[in-house]
Amino acid sequence: MRVGIDAKRAFATRTGLGEYSRRLINALLKYASEYTPVLLTPVNKLGWYPERRAPIIFREGIWKRLPPFLWRSFVSGKIASRYANLFHGLSNELPKGLSIPSVVTIHDLLFKEHPEWYPAFDRLIYSLKVNDAVNRASLVIAVSEATKQAIANHYPHTEGKIRVVPPMLPEDIFHFKNTPSKQTAEPYIVFLGRMETRKNFAGVLKALKVIPPNKRPLLISIAGKNAYLKKCLKWVRKHFPDLRWKHYSNIPNHEIWKLLQGAVALVYPSFAEGFGMPIAEASALGVPTIAGDHPAMRQAGGNSAIYVNPNDPEEIANAIETLMNNHELRNQLGERGRQHATQFHPKNLIQKLKAVYDEAVDISS
Repeated sequence: MRVGIDAKRAFATRTGLGEYSRRLINALLKYASEYTPVLLTPVNKLGWYPERRAPIIFREGIWKRLPPFLWRSFVSGKIASRYANLFHGLSNELPKGLSIPSVVTIHDLLFKEHPEWYPAFDRLIYSLKVNDAVNRASLVIAVSEATKQAIANHYPHTEGKIRVVPPMLPEDIFHFKNTPSKQTAEPYIVFLGRMETRKNFAGVLKALKVIPPNKRPLLISIAGKNAYLKKCLKWVRKHFPDLRWKHYSNIPNHEIWKLLQGAVALVYPSFAEGFGMPIAEASALGVPTIAGDHPAMRQAGGNSAIYVNPNDPEEIANAIETLMNNHELRNQLGERGRQHATQFHPKNLIQKLKAVYDEAVDISS
């Protein structure tokens, strides 16, 4: 079977949806030889190519003059219908012009559940794309049970066609071995994720302020630089000048994993997630997580995390101190995490993905 894939994110975005797309494509090529992914993308900004050879269709010829977003939205679907038996939209949308069965992955509906986090124009665009995609798709993939429930709540008519397939972890994370790090010799915690209100980095800062200085770990944050980070820096300078904090941006995965494996914990008190990939990554590395108590994050972390009220800095601080002082508990949570994370290995999840593809073709025939 030839599966047309909206691969724009794989070729253009380093993290988040880009990682999701690349992992899925590589897993198909490695573990599902009966499926041939046909990758459609207007550009290749990253210079990335799949680990194994696959057909790639770029915006070329007469379409070169067409803006990338128009090619992706109105042309790629017609092209995919000529070369594939099924189409998979990897990021909440489907192109127009499809005449073959289709599947769409919905990562979250937080723009509906928490509109205060999104500008009005973004909410409008997201709503139009998701509404169109879930209505036209043969089947809908939700990345977690929490996302499945959100889709069913907001689009009740789709409930019978939603299937849960979590995001895949990178295969090499399961074999990653830490080497002694020169980054720091003192106890530290890690925050990993996009700098935005939803991820609640401010909650980490407030929690650390609660902990006495002689018991306070070093903070390492790994995220891009943006306006939210500047806002946090301003708050720290004014209210928390003695905070010990290192920040890293744009570092490769193996450097992130090295920092995680040396940490007391990943501290990720997000208010809400579609899934919570940093938690699953920490679990695979044997690192306990302190996570916001949200259903999606419970699925990502299982019993390898301590779940806290993200609005309560003292509760977050207590969890940090508990893990700082209890080496045995850290080891127990780490071992549980390694076991829990195996369900997100590409070799296991590809079977669920194949089942969705087969079902989508069957119900459309």
